[in-house]
Amino acid sequence: MDKTARRTWLDTAAEILASPEPAHALEHLTTGLTDTFNVFMGARVIWSNATAQSPAVIADTSSFNRAPHWDAAVRTVAPHHPLTQFHMDLRHLEPSLLIDVTHRGKDMTQTARDLFDEYHLGRHHLSLPVVTRHYTTSYGLVRDEPFKERDVEDAKELQRLIVGLETHIRLVRELQDLRPTDAAQANTAQDAPHQSLTTREILILEMIAQGKTATGIAARLAISPRTVHKHQEHLYRKLGAQDRLSAVLRAQSMGILKSSDPQRLNSMS
Repeated sequence: MDKTARRTWLDTAAEILASPEPAHALEHLTTGLTDTFNVFMGARVIWSNATAQSPAVIADTSSFNRAPHWDAAVRTVAPHHPLTQFHMDLRHLEPSLLIDVTHRGKDMTQTARDLFDEYHLGRHHLSLPVVTRHYTTSYGLVRDEPFKERDVEDAKELQRLIVGLETHIRLVRELQDLRPTDAAQANTAQDAPHQSLTTREILILEMIAQGKTATGIAARLAISPRTVHKHQEHLYRKLGAQDRLSAVLRAQSMGILKSSDPQRLNSMS
């Protein structure tokens, strides 16, 4: 993995560890995978680990892409996907390409072929399995052009990091389940939303107030514009804002930011 990608994952890991919301942390993780491997669709499939008493069973599926039809596609395809079947045997937990798995004898069933054609999934798939104590998560990555051996090596290098990040997100979710009700948490967040802003989100908010574009912010922080947009979405949600201008004005009224040059504010509107 090159130096830029390592720097990006260092930042991604820092954001995940600093995020108080599991859903936001997971978005950072999946955005990192999407950017690193340049995929148009990704899937997250979770199954219980097999025991002597019971076989592995798929427990949850979701897609990285926000288009609703992709979640339905993942739910339909996952049980029949050769990579899912391959990794549900816990002897095979290395990042793998679909083409390699099928060459090793895990043939595509006719059902899988039909589903791949129906959802235009092509044949260029890379999976990255993550094993925790009670369940396994497989991150499936799909793109139009073939994956290279370098991509598989990068996935192997990332695997241990993502195991740790996945475990952290699960623990934060479990702790959150022990806290007060969602309504009480929502009221607290409305009273002091700045307390839930991460250091990176505040930094990006300051750059927005300076009039920098998403592309400019991305270049300054050595991250992708897509990651900047994710941060902006989280900022808007936490501040109750609709756009850059309202986010800056809201932050100023709360004392998070100092007053900006009126000309800069006008350029945002």
